[in-house]
Amino acid sequence: MQTETLVSLISIIVTIIGSTASIAYWLGKKFAEIDKKFDEINRKFGKIDKKFNEIDKKFSEIDKRFAEINEEFSKVHEEIKAIDRKVESITKATRDQLEFFSEFLGFRGIFTDKDVAFVKSELQRLSARAVNPLTKEELKRIRELIEKDELTFEEADELRELARKFVDEYWHIPGAHKLLIYASIMRGIAMRKQKTTK
Repeated sequence: MQTETLVSLISIIVTIIGSTASIAYWLGKKFAEIDKKFDEINRKFGKIDKKFNEIDKKFSEIDKRFAEINEEFSKVHEEIKAIDRKVESITKATRDQLEFFSEFLGFRGIFTDKDVAFVKSELQRLSARAVNPLTKEELKRIRELIEKDELTFEEADELRELARKFVDEYWHIPGAHKLLIYASIMRGIAMRKQKTTK
């Protein structure tokens, strides 16, 4: 009886050990598969990291290129500003010469009344244009001064200042400089008359 119990107990123990070994083997196999899967995942993440590093490198190169382009644009912008300054100084020098020669010719009495009337008619056509940087009061004052046959030195000076304002803003309008020429001529004439009366 004891032998049977012992055999029975041993067979139960052997069964438990076999089941445990079988489960341990099966779990070991499953853990090995899980490890393999994790290795694959790690390899894939390694490839993704590598791709991200390549992308980061590309973005760094793009950033560097944009920085170079911005630097080039800054240089071009500075060159354009320098050209603008030169053009502005040339424009001012040209305007000063135009004023001087017109004023000088007016002072020397080169222009006849017909010459002045011709320039005056040209100005009346110009002042009829819609585009004008002057206020209504300034435009009215220009018309008043143009309509006068003679101007005092102060009036001629005022007309030239208004003409300068017009030309500075609208130098590109055809005929805009005629107002400045006329104002300079009238200033020269007024200056000559002022000299002769002294």
